[in-house]
Amino acid sequence: MFVNNSHAIATSAGIEDGYYGYWKIVKKKDTDDETVFVSLGKAVYVQSVTSNIETESVTLHLQFNYLGEEKVIKVNRKNLVGYELIQELSDAGADVSKKNFDIFVDTLRLQEQDMEANGQGSQKVYEHLGWKTMKVKDAQTGLFKKVLCYRASEMLGDYTARYVGNLKVTPMGSFETWKSMVLQQVIGHIPLEIVLLAALSAVVNGLISSATTHENPIVHLCGTTGTGKSTGAFLAASTAGEPFDGEIHTTDENGMAVKWQSVYGSWSATENAVVGSCAGNRGSVIILNELGKLECKDATRIIYNLSEGTDKKRKDANMQEYIAEGYSTTIISVGEHSLLDRCKTQDDGLKIRVLELNNPMTSSAQHADNIKAVCCKHNGHAAPMLAEFILNNGGMKHVLSIYKSYREGLSDIWIDTPSKERFIAKFVALFLTTADLAELALGVSFSKDAIIDFFLEYEGKHGQKRNSGMASYQKVIEECRKNYKKFHDLSQEPSSHECWGRVCRRKKVLSTGRVIVGEILVYPSVVEKILKDDGYTKETCVNAWKKEGLISCDSDRPTRSRKIASGDPTEDVFVFNVFDDEANLDFTSQESGGANNENVKSA
Repeated sequence: MFVNNSHAIATSAGIEDGYYGYWKIVKKKDTDDETVFVSLGKAVYVQSVTSNIETESVTLHLQFNYLGEEKVIKVNRKNLVGYELIQELSDAGADVSKKNFDIFVDTLRLQEQDMEANGQGSQKVYEHLGWKTMKVKDAQTGLFKKVLCYRASEMLGDYTARYVGNLKVTPMGSFETWKSMVLQQVIGHIPLEIVLLAALSAVVNGLISSATTHENPIVHLCGTTGTGKSTGAFLAASTAGEPFDGEIHTTDENGMAVKWQSVYGSWSATENAVVGSCAGNRGSVIILNELGKLECKDATRIIYNLSEGTDKKRKDANMQEYIAEGYSTTIISVGEHSLLDRCKTQDDGLKIRVLELNNPMTSSAQHADNIKAVCCKHNGHAAPMLAEFILNNGGMKHVLSIYKSYREGLSDIWIDTPSKERFIAKFVALFLTTADLAELALGVSFSKDAIIDFFLEYEGKHGQKRNSGMASYQKVIEECRKNYKKFHDLSQEPSSHECWGRVCRRKKVLSTGRVIVGEILVYPSVVEKILKDDGYTKETCVNAWKKEGLISCDSDRPTRSRKIASGDPTEDVFVFNVFDDEANLDFTSQESGGANNENVKSA
């Protein structure tokens, strides 16, 4: 029987001798009234309560007996106000009906109060990995402050919570055994060192990307069978969790069935599913194996989406739209063939997003077996240790100082290619920053000079092939797409106070067969800032834009005189053509004010 105290809810419900029901007063003629318990069904006990710090939803872990078998199920607390819970519980074998539902729910609420009175509050949990800023109360001042934390199998930082997602990331075996393997089998093999750094860089990029590139590096391991691709992927996955194929079925501490997946994931899914699996990740490596199983025929859009780190808006089970979750990490892809060869659009924006390694990872089958054997039994230590070191040694400010030093220093010695600044920022400076931090956090010294030489050789082969004109054009278009609320669209004024220009709908078929579907009119100051922030030279880009027909301009200057808003005088603006065959660059498809059309006089 539950004893009502001053905080208890007003109810006659309770649990007695393993049954739930309610207390009833029976009046007697010749004696005192008698209180009797009316049982309604077998009791269901609240085993524990968890509160999700990401969704702010509360989950009850309920325990009951069904035909001699102890069962545990999880239910969302919001379902206590509706009858959907009856079917859910009945399907699992609980003794509950619509007629007795209100009394049944009261017994759960009473148990919650009893747990609170005994100091058993809800356990804080989360479903995603990586960095998160939390609010905690200062013990001295009593005021709330923001603290940086890292979500691994347990929260690192000044906040207590644990991971309840479906990835198997609880550390296994010994870090020292894993480290010994790395020192003996990985260090000195430069492609393997780069793969390991790529995996660890997820922790670093998840922290600083908002202040640096705003992008996720994609490293693709390609080559024929026997070159060590899967070994490299196992090594990368072992930094954050256990590498394995398929799923592992087991039970948790509450006896509930659990289906584990590995951070060693797969391309074997739809485009939406692949991108969706990354959502919410803020600093734990993502592995996508078996490129050949990717369902979409053209990988152009998925590469842009993975790089930009923005999940699409989706519908939940109740067909309610929810906000897309971004992600910031490093992505390692694996396949026999080039990832870029899976793209129909071979543009420079793609080429700078993907670092393709077709070098042999391992020297022999025995070499590969030695690495895999250790990774399968000793894993999940390195990434959390790196994050904890960062938390205890200056945090984001310290990491950024190392990163900026590399970015500026490497620029002076680097091959002069159109995209050198972006390549340094996206890959080289990030990986070398990770190497410096890992040496202190893990005691692993990487071959930094040899890694720099490797990247110099890589850039020498690939850098000149990138067209700075197309790459810079796409960068401008991308930034306009991301900031579409800052543009006029015909009669619509921009929803932002800051105006970047105007969007015009048009259609024109060029002699080359390409189709222009619109124009973006952008103030020169905006264009200049975008180019400067990304390391482009304005004059070089403008010349390339003219040559390739990417802009409409007067013969003696790169701009045209156009009106940005109705009634305003004409102003000199850059007029960017938007083509229908530029995948994921159709700015006119954004929510920028309707499907109006405007006939624009062609240049």
